[in-house]
Amino acid sequence: MEVVLLLYLLVLMPHTSQQSGTTTITASTTRSGITTSRQPTTASTSTARAPTSRSSTTTTTKVTSTTRSIPTTTKSTTTASTPSSAPMTITTTTTTTDSTTTTSTTSQAYTPVATTVTYADCTINGSNLVTFDDVSNCTECLIPNGYMNLKWTNVGVVDPSKESSNYLTSGYETALTSRSYTTFNDDGSPMTISASDSNQPFTLGSFIAASAWYDNNILTITSSRSGMAMYTATYSLLVNTAMVIQLNWSNLDSVTFSTLNWQFAMDNLCLGISNISGYVSPDSSTVPQTNVNDTIYWASGPQTDLDPLNLTGWSVCYQDTYDVDLYLTLNTALLQCYKNKLMMSCRPISSSLLTLAAMGLRSDVLYDCGTNESCTHVAHGVGWYFSSSFSWGFVDGTDSVYRGQCDTTSYNSDLRLCWHTGNWGVGGYRCGATTGLNINNGWERLIWHAD
Repeated sequence: MEVVLLLYLLVLMPHTSQQSGTTTITASTTRSGITTSRQPTTASTSTARAPTSRSSTTTTTKVTSTTRSIPTTTKSTTTASTPSSAPMTITTTTTTTDSTTTTSTTSQAYTPVATTVTYADCTINGSNLVTFDDVSNCTECLIPNGYMNLKWTNVGVVDPSKESSNYLTSGYETALTSRSYTTFNDDGSPMTISASDSNQPFTLGSFIAASAWYDNNILTITSSRSGMAMYTATYSLLVNTAMVIQLNWSNLDSVTFSTLNWQFAMDNLCLGISNISGYVSPDSSTVPQTNVNDTIYWASGPQTDLDPLNLTGWSVCYQDTYDVDLYLTLNTALLQCYKNKLMMSCRPISSSLLTLAAMGLRSDVLYDCGTNESCTHVAHGVGWYFSSSFSWGFVDGTDSVYRGQCDTTSYNSDLRLCWHTGNWGVGGYRCGATTGLNINNGWERLIWHAD
């Protein structure tokens, strides 16, 4: 009986055999302060790359991390909210032949404040402000290589005013600080700006940014020179709050922008490079009121008591008096005024000087605000608004408007112009501080155009 029981127990015992140990290899690649892990099929597919060895020299890395407050600004009256992420850090990495590796980190919290977005200061070391408004006439396209004598990889431009209406509440509109275009990382993938010649490094000074569609979008910026990592910074971007990011990173030949949650928008990029071309002057009152070139008069902001004899390159394309119903003649005016730049002006018919005038790119002057009572589009120092069935005019810079039909605001009244374009059977309405011109034939409207 014992023998039978013993045989029965032996049958029930699990069969065992010796197996070789199996090791799962997980490759971890660190880039731009973000670590991603994946399991390769074999150990040979690991993305890690061994450094070049030298028999006589040992190279180590000295890493210094510092954190400083980054100013944030808000578009229009939007109030910036404190991001939910940790304080933003800027990490500077340098390589040396020191025998030790030293890491030091400090942190500093900040609270953003509400203010008006202005272009980032771009005067450091003679830098140039790149507004992207001269890239193309497309609604949305990629920046070609060679623009500003740089290489552009996966960098797009978009005119939010020509896209669907949801773009006007997106981060593209929030970041828009110049005239028409903001840049973005196409398909939400990393975008890179690099020097066409590594012997001509550039300085990344500053830019204005916002998340295109989602709040708390993490933007990581990495830079390099001749393949060696230089600087890294990470920021949390919001949709309706524009952030002025001030870096002042020098001696670069490549910089890459990566986002965690789809696209981000960027405008007014401040770059310092010796061979940059196609420079576009910033829209700022600090820029001298001079011509864009030798053939066109080009002044920023509303102009008063302007002598037409000084308007080199401009010609009158439409002229009438304030009693004329512009609703009936607007299509004719726009057909006649077909060039790339437009100027609106007004004066008494007895005056040789223009009482008030302002000029801008055609797309800015005709920025369609519809019937929105407070809408303006700020470009070239002027707040523009247009509607083919409501009103058309401008104010000084970021001044507010109230368009019941035409703008009736009294603040800075001498720098306000408004013409009715609705089907109300009246002309008018104002030329600077002079209002109530709906049936007045003693004042005239003049539209000018130029290329």
